[in-house]
Amino acid sequence: MAKNETEKLFQMTKPLTKKFKQRVDDEVFDYGYIFKECKTHTAYCTCCKKHFRLDGLKIDGIEVQPESSIKYMRHNEKTNCPYCNKPVTVKDSGRGRSRLVNYGYIAVFQNLKDDTLLLRTYALMRNYSGSYENVETKYSEHYRIYYKPTKPTQCYKRYNRYFDHYNYFYEPEEKQSFYKMSSFPKCLSFPTSYCCRWYSSPTLTNFMNLEEIKKNPNFKYFEMCDYINAGIYISELYIPDCVNMFCKNPIIYEKLQKEGFDNIIARILQYGYCGTNYRAKTVKDFFRVHTKEEMEIIKSSKYSLKIIEMLLKNGVALNEDSIIWAENNDYSLSKYKGDKKTLEYLIKKNYYLHDYQDYIGWLKKYEISLDKKALYPRYPQKAHDNMMLFNNRKEAERKNKENAELLKRFKKEFLPFLSRVFVYNDETYLIRPFKDIAEIITEGHIQNICVGGEDYTIPYMKGEKYLFCLRKKDDEKTPFVTVEVDTKGQLVQYRAKCNAAPAPEVYEFIKKWQQVYKKNLKSISL
Repeated sequence: MAKNETEKLFQMTKPLTKKFKQRVDDEVFDYGYIFKECKTHTAYCTCCKKHFRLDGLKIDGIEVQPESSIKYMRHNEKTNCPYCNKPVTVKDSGRGRSRLVNYGYIAVFQNLKDDTLLLRTYALMRNYSGSYENVETKYSEHYRIYYKPTKPTQCYKRYNRYFDHYNYFYEPEEKQSFYKMSSFPKCLSFPTSYCCRWYSSPTLTNFMNLEEIKKNPNFKYFEMCDYINAGIYISELYIPDCVNMFCKNPIIYEKLQKEGFDNIIARILQYGYCGTNYRAKTVKDFFRVHTKEEMEIIKSSKYSLKIIEMLLKNGVALNEDSIIWAENNDYSLSKYKGDKKTLEYLIKKNYYLHDYQDYIGWLKKYEISLDKKALYPRYPQKAHDNMMLFNNRKEAERKNKENAELLKRFKKEFLPFLSRVFVYNDETYLIRPFKDIAEIITEGHIQNICVGGEDYTIPYMKGEKYLFCLRKKDDEKTPFVTVEVDTKGQLVQYRAKCNAAPAPEVYEFIKKWQQVYKKNLKSISL
């Protein structure tokens, strides 16, 4: 923007009125303090600016009983002013006031002469360290953002000249200068340069004069103000983005609002939605959908926009089944680079994407033909489990070859000892040591626990760890619970599938088993 155009915009900017500043004091600083002077038995309210005595307090000519007055309230105790009834904090006037500073942050909408909508933001400060009877709200302008539909939004930010944050609030307006920003600010909040040891967190932005947006003829179709006032979404962070989006795409924005997609606009601004087409002429094209059913799903706001976006990106039709499946496969789907047909197959079978990717990985690893029957098995879980067992067997064979001497020594020395001391069963369960590496690896894969890794298999073969498989007696081949014991016979851990805790009856069995194997260990040591 040319320099003279910038100056023109700045010249059209209107100063804040006294009436507006009073409204800020009433709405932003809607709390205050009552300072007590113990020596004179008087108090002063910063809200209604009234002096009164602590003893013999009278309201409307009626004397208030001493026990109900603020005379006996402690420093920092909260109450309501007896005159204006506003919430206040009671303060001893000579205690801690050197650090008593309140901050605020407001965003003010104004209409300029050429129907440009201006958003100005101010940091606010009320300093009580001096005379608490003459405290005024100090204003420090932060941003100026000029909006006009079909034209680029112009954003200006005030130069930071001082290290001490107080100087910003006392700098004369004629010395304040702004620089043009290259992009729209991500979030309007309390300026970080104003932070000090008494103030270190962002302040909530209070948006003032929202009605000014509707008064602007360029924004007569901007219905988001009513939506914001209804409190349906977090207005403090996204109002500027809403207005900016309207200026960039007024036609499609108007259509979205007229067809009832206000909530979706808010969610797009809040969470993002890369699948949208802002150049579209219809709402269907904007969301890149084809049917009324898909439009209704998006409009319902029941589902995550991220999930909907991922399905549409892969060409999958939106329906209850596809969305529920996508929610259960969120992480894997976000990284998926495949075809539409595979996703439709998995949705139909209601099968997990990451399990299917493991299955395909094993097929490729062992160079098995990727024909239609292999790619899309009738029973995917069964096909996955068969390939997992095949892979475990191959991995175990490889590791058995690599550790042939170790395995031979294990079967000769450690396995007989473990079988003699630790094998135990009752009417329901049995427990025994693992026979070889293959069995441990299979246990780890099926149970989805880490026992199949080399941190367990190699120490077990060396006799540095004792590992056991606990089974149901009527189903001895199916992994159920995995148990680890150290070489001194102390129980280290026991895990069911996915590291879950076993049922209480399983723990009772383990306690009985501990009594048995500890007796066996004691008899061997003797």
